[in-house]
Parts: sequence; C-alpha cells; structure tokens
Amino acid sequence: MLRKSNLKKCTVSCVLLMVSFLLVSCSGGGGSSSGINNATIYISAPSQNRVYPLLPATETIGAPMTIGGDPQQLTNTYNGLSIFIATPGTNDISEISPLKTDPVDFPIHIGLPVTNLVIESSNGHVNGYAVYNGKGIVSVDILTRKVLGVYNYGSKINTVQVSPSGLILYATDKSTNEFYKIDVIKHKIKRIIQLPGVPTDLQLSPNGVIAYISISNLNEVIPINLENYKVEAPIPTGINPSQILIDKTTLKGYVINAGSNYISQFSLINNESLNPILTLPDLTAGVVSVGGLNLYVTSSTLKELAQINTISESQVASVPLNFNPGYLTING
Repeated sequence: MLRKSNLKKCTVSCVLLMVSFLLVSCSGGGGSSSGINNATIYISAPSQNRVYPLLPATETIGAPMTIGGDPQQLTNTYNGLSIFIATPGTNDISEISPLKTDPVDFPIHIGLPVTNLVIESSNGHVNGYAVYNGKGIVSVDILTRKVLGVYNYGSKINTVQVSPSGLILYATDKSTNEFYKIDVIKHKIKRIIQLPGVPTDLQLSPNGVIAYISISNLNEVIPINLENYKVEAPIPTGINPSQILIDKTTLKGYVINAGSNYISQFSLINNESLNPILTLPDLTAGVVSVGGLNLYVTSSTLKELAQINTISESQVASVPLNFNPGYLTING
C-alpha cells in the first residue's frame, strides 16, 4: 500500500520533473530541446579493450581510452570522481578519473577475472564488490586500492548489489537460480530464496526495500520485499530481459530486453507494468540520466546509441558508433 508520505513525495517529484523539462525545452540551448545537459556517457568496447566518452549535448564521440582487457561493466563512485571498469581479460579493475589530464589511472589488480561490479560508500570507506569468474565475490577497498577478501558463495554468481547500510550483499546464482542475502561482516549467506528461472540482473529500489531481479527465460522481473523476504507478483517484460535501470527521479524501472525491440517500464510505487517504449533492435545496454529526463540505450547490430526522452517516451536523437558497444554509464 502507498503511504501518504510516499504519495506526496511522488507528487512533488513529478511536478519538479515537469518544471525542469519545460525550462530546458524553452532554454534554446545547443542541440535538441530534450533536456540534454553537460554529462558525459562512457561506453565500453570489449573487443577493442577501450572505453569511449560520448557527449550527448553535441552528439560527438571523444578519443577512446585504452584500458584493461575485455572491459565489461562500468560503475561510478558515489561522488562521481572515478569510474571503475571490470576488466576480466587482465584480471583487474580499471579506473578512469574524468577530471584528470590523463584520465586513465593504474588498475587495481585483483588476480581473478571479475565481471559484475558494485561500489558503495559505508563506514568512512568506499567498498567495492565484484563477481569473479562466476564463483564468488571479491571485496575491495577502493580508497586504499587493496583487496580485502575473496569469498565463495553458491556455484555461479552473476550479479551483486549492496544494501544502503553497506552491511548486506544481495546476489544471484544463475546456475542454481537462487537469490542470496549475505552478511558482509561474517561473510556468510544468511538467506536463500529460490527463483522461478534464470536471473540476469539485480537492482535495488532507491530506498533499498525492494530487490528487482530479471528472469530471462520467463520474460519477467521478480520483486522481492527485503523487509519480509516475500516474493511479490512478477512484472512482465519483453523477450530475454537482460538489464534493469532504476530511475530515482521518475520512480520508474526500465528493462532492457535483449530479444525485443522495445524497453519495458514499470512503476516503483506499485510495481505495475507500464506501456513499453519502442526503440532499437538487439538492445545491448542502457543508462538513465542523473535528472531522469533521458534514457540512453545501445544496439549491437546497428552500432548506435539512441536517446529516449522519458517524458514523451520517444526517441529524440541517435549517434552512430564505430564499434560494438558493451556496457555504459553516465557521469555529470
């Protein structure tokens, strides 16, 4: 049930969102009137061992940055000063510092092929947790650049998230189709929930109360209430959902469907499915702008990045890419 306080927050957020959209649309700034700001999108090119910066405001791609082997997921730190990239081809975590003259920093050597990566600040530290080789999770202190520990959980871990408190990890195992609650201090699995199918992505609601898990073979997202660990009614998606994007501004969830030519939507307030957004074929990955006005998605076959306005729910721009895109993140 939606509480009155949450309803008020939703109403205020929606009003502010519409005002921001109108102000940007009337400003006459460079490019289209679609709410583009001065942010930079970073896109990994795994086959090239590179990361490309892209400026949405001018729809231009900057000089590529050569980093570790097979760059996968890109993850921002909480203050936006660094971007860390899981690079399993060189068994490390690469780092990009956008404000530096030479943005590519020395990597953090892990010694294991890490893929999925999440970073959260807690207790005065910046802790990173990376899935390694599908078998477990590596804990890293980002500030000291040291590996704190390597822990085996399950048989084939493929996603990981950390609670707002930094004390609990949540992970999925695509071999056993299980969801884990893990105690960060004791390094033990505290709860196991059997999932109905193969998990492909895991994201938390802004308040950390709901875990959203995409199930590829069932074409749905499973919400799990993390207060009572009740599995709620599934949310239908497109074919082969591969990534979930959480928009804190519009209180929506967007689902990238690798097998459909559209993006699924659902409400974070009541977990109800919303009308899909038509977009590109063979969707690869996506990211939501900081203000929630724009959604950026890539297509592997078209080698293209599309900008979707989240208010009109229509494509307003596209940028051709000269490489096969992997993951992407946004900074600024």
